[in-house]
Amino acid sequence: MKALDLRGRECPEPYIIVLRKFREMKPGDSITVLMDSWRCAFLLVESMKRMKIGKVDIMKENNYYVIRLTRLK
Repeated sequence: MKALDLRGRECPEPYIIVLRKFREMKPGDSITVLMDSWRCAFLLVESMKRMKIGKVDIMKENNYYVIRLTRLK
């Protein structure tokens, strides 16, 4: 599993970086993303729900979000 630390970056940069990485992933691959932008975290979760090609789990840790994405298709 890969990890991507995007804390300290302004939206939409983290969102774009994660979507690019997600496109490169194969079904079954996972990535953990750390980000402190609630706006980007929300956009990412909503995008995964709409695209229906990935599973997303999100947790709030102190002042940042831990997002685990798994490619389904």
